[in-house]
Amino acid sequence: MVNRNRLAVAALVAFVLGIPLAYLTAWADLSSLSWSQLYLLVTLPPLVSLAFAGMSVVPSRTRPHSSQGDLLGVAVGSLSLWAVVGGIAVVAVASAV
Repeated sequence: MVNRNRLAVAALVAFVLGIPLAYLTAWADLSSLSWSQLYLLVTLPPLVSLAFAGMSVVPSRTRPHSSQGDLLGVAVGSLSLWAVVGGIAVVAVASAV
């Protein structure tokens, strides 16, 4: 079984490194990306971070009352969810203009 603290830290790393790199890539190659590729590029890093954060918060079968990674996992998961919503909104506004 994977340590839930490590999953929470992996979610944080995916959030902190993945989102700026994806936005930088989207900004640098904006003219060559289609809208579907842009949506995928903007939403994929927060969704990966959200998945890791979700796995770090799910209760363990071997330790039912364990709270490892809960606080960090919930915080990163919340930020990731808002990053997905914000990224989709920004791309939707950019495509409408």
